Amino acid sequence: MRQKNVVGFFARWALAMIVCAFFLYWSAFFATLSGWSFIEEPAERWRQEGREIIELLIFSAILGMLGIGSARLVLRKSPLTWWHLLSLVIPAWVALDYVESGVIPL
Repeated sequence: MRQKNVVGFFARWALAMIVCAFFLYWSAFFATLSGWSFIEEPAERWRQEGREIIELLIFSAILGMLGIGSARLVLRKSPLTWWHLLSLVIPAWVALDYVESGVIPL
């Protein structure tokens, strides 16, 4: 009986990590879709489309929050937690890069 609980515990953790990785991947994808890249400076064509950039970054943050919340639900924990701050790392980093480069004015 004890062995079945251990297998279920590890299965829940594995599923939670898969779900979280799925949503965090798409969060990073939508942050990158805004024109941001680890390699290059923001493209010149994105300077005129600041509203679309902000919308994509908000969607990226929502996907990150979904990832962390759904992973906690799989683990049978409350989805409302301070861990949601981790979901804001990707969009905040991209937004800060855009503000520093002048693409999004303050």
